[in-house]
Amino acid sequence: INGKSVHNVRVEIGRRLARESPVDADIVVPVPESGRRYALGFSRESGIPIDEGILKDKAERSFIQQTQEKRDKIVEEGISFIRSVLDGKRVVLVDDSIVRGTNIRRLVKGMKDAGAREVHVRIGCPPLIAPCYLGIDMRSKKEFIARRKDGSIKTWDEIAKEIGADSLAYISHKSLKEAIGLNPCMGCIDFPDGYPKEMREDVEQMFLKDMENKRAYE
Repeated sequence: INGKSVHNVRVEIGRRLARESPVDADIVVPVPESGRRYALGFSRESGIPIDEGILKDKAERSFIQQTQEKRDKIVEEGISFIRSVLDGKRVVLVDDSIVRGTNIRRLVKGMKDAGAREVHVRIGCPPLIAPCYLGIDMRSKKEFIARRKDGSIKTWDEIAKEIGADSLAYISHKSLKEAIGLNPCMGCIDFPDGYPKEMREDVEQMFLKDMENKRAYE
């Protein structure tokens, strides 16, 4: 994109994530396929070997589905765990992002059920805190695991507890921007200032409308 290799950028984000949030572990396991490049970078920087502890049979992304039942069904049917890789290990589980938390929560549980001693989650994007008003299916702020019911932002430790992880860390805004090396829209992680200036007033109005709809629904 704009002369930048997406593969190389993701690997670099993984490297920076390992430097920012190191952890004592035995193996690095990517969430297939979304976390693979980030995990590769994390492994190279940390020196912790990478291995395939999760098999994914479907390409469908769970967070895109419209109901929780459908999201759960996709995760349950499409995932299996390799006990011979995970049993007794301290695992770093790496993915690109967490939206609702549906996928990562079940992956952490599945890895522990398969014998993992510890599961430490590392994420190659800062916490998603606002809907994308440019087309990605994240329509209501109530769907973000990073937000409390009152709209305030949760701590990483709170989210770690919710997903069952022994620890959780996200890449910093600074490292993400430096790794990308461009000037992308970051409205979903830095609302509203992350949107281009010419859009901020409009997206704030859309956000307020979302809030009104949420209150009416509740």
